[in-house]
Amino acid sequence: MKTMKKKVCRMLSILLSVAVMIAVFSIPASVTAVAATGNYYVQYGGTGDGRSIGSPARSVKTAIASINADGLGAGDTANIY
Repeated sequence: MKTMKKKVCRMLSILLSVAVMIAVFSIPASVTAVAATGNYYVQYGGTGDGRSIGSPARSVKTAIASINADGLGAGDTANIY
């Protein structure tokens, strides 16, 4: 009877270890993604693309075009000044 308990305990221990390893190795793929952040500038009379303070965009629409061109999307942050 003791031998059977030891076998069952060892089997459960192995299964638990495998389950933990699967959980640990599957998490990093979803955690390592880092959201992108970009600063964009809009100014009345601006003539640039809004990517720098020295080249402000004329409108928020132009800044949004630059944001989309830079590949920012859902989960990313774009600061418009």
